[in-house]
Amino acid sequence: MCSLDRWILTPLLITGLLLCLADDVDAKKRTFPYEAVVNAEEALVRSGNGRRYYPTLKLKRGSRVTVHRHDPGGWFMITPPQGSFSWIRAEYVQKAAGNRGRVTENGVVVRVGSAFGDSRDVEQIRLSKNDEVTVLGTKNVPTEFGNVLMYQIKPPTGEWRWVEGHLLVPTNQYQPGQTPPTPVDSPLATNETDPFTQNITKNEAPAPQQEMIKTPTDGSARRSVPEEEQIAAAKQAIKTIDTQFRSMIEAEPTAWDLNALEQDYKTLQQEIKHPAIASKIDLRLDAVTRYRKVQAEYQDFLKLAEETSKRDAELVSMAPDQNKTSRYPAPEMTTPGSESLIPPTPEPSSQPVTPSQPVTPLPQPSAPTPTIPQPQTTPQPSQPAQPRFSGAGIVRRLRAPRQGMPTHALVAPNGQFLAYLQPVSPQINLDAAVGHPMGVTGKRWFRSDLRGDYILVESMMPVRLQAAPVPNR
Repeated sequence: MCSLDRWILTPLLITGLLLCLADDVDAKKRTFPYEAVVNAEEALVRSGNGRRYYPTLKLKRGSRVTVHRHDPGGWFMITPPQGSFSWIRAEYVQKAAGNRGRVTENGVVVRVGSAFGDSRDVEQIRLSKNDEVTVLGTKNVPTEFGNVLMYQIKPPTGEWRWVEGHLLVPTNQYQPGQTPPTPVDSPLATNETDPFTQNITKNEAPAPQQEMIKTPTDGSARRSVPEEEQIAAAKQAIKTIDTQFRSMIEAEPTAWDLNALEQDYKTLQQEIKHPAIASKIDLRLDAVTRYRKVQAEYQDFLKLAEETSKRDAELVSMAPDQNKTSRYPAPEMTTPGSESLIPPTPEPSSQPVTPSQPVTPLPQPSAPTPTIPQPQTTPQPSQPAQPRFSGAGIVRRLRAPRQGMPTHALVAPNGQFLAYLQPVSPQINLDAAVGHPMGVTGKRWFRSDLRGDYILVESMMPVRLQAAPVPNR
């Protein structure tokens, strides 16, 4: 496979094909949540929307689940099925009557449990003081700090699990005994059919046999094939269109003009009616069809990603007051039960940031609701209004971010992670602000897939920050 096909097909086409298999024709009309049935011999339930997340449970054919959201990559977010559980440190739970318990501190970490072992790295929510939990069991769990007594609890409200969508069908479409289609996990373009691959040896039409030159009785001579000059010109024209093809697919799929490209190939095929030339052009037309599917699936992917963000915001707004307050801890507070920092570590700055003078720290919102600047009706010339920011800190570029994920983050002067940053337009250059203290304005909310706050940066300006005190350990 050529490098261009590998670049565009490997990360994108597999994702698009899984999406296509996961969503049926009625997907656009479906409302959430809805009931679905496992339509495979077994389906692994995972702690996140990808195979990099550890499995938590295994479901058999016919098991019913409740789907709340469709995520990019063909993953369906579901209510934790029967048998799911989570972990919480026992020291932060006061046992009550029966199997009930009450949380005794704010910001207590809850970790996703697994029936396949002691995996508990994924944290989705945190509980507040007086939140109730259902205790399912007790276990001494080895940690880096020694053995810790932990409770197995019923997954709290707001905690989710994920299943590959192609293994599920809506309840009203389930037919026992019918097997699901096998997901396509290989690129469409292969060496045998790739028009840009040199020395094609398979699936290529054999060179047509040229007829002998016949000499009629009138002394004239006629050929049954075009002249060599015409064939050479056709091959050169194909190379010219191929160059345009390669240049096009290096751009964003939304900018591809495949219709014009297809028309150029067809026009050439009609002008040079020769089997060898027609066979080469047919390969190009097949490639155009494949890339048209890639383009459509890429557009569907962008649309699904947008719908996923909207659905995530809806779920946060619909969640009860329980589990909300402690999901967004202030940057300077320590979290009971937390043993590690979940977001990725930003790259260190090449120049240390030293505040020029102590100033009052800028306000940081602790909830996903964006802060809207309020204009003052009676401005005081002697006391100018301080800008209201959605976040303030030092801009850092993340080390090796995953494809499609934010590349920058906002951190406190002591290096503590505050929020992911994503510009709303190319005019906002976050790279130019790396290493500098900035106040940013834009919509801010908590994204469960990133397990951290997320700011769509609409504007930013330099600020002076006061280093936060280091908490005693």
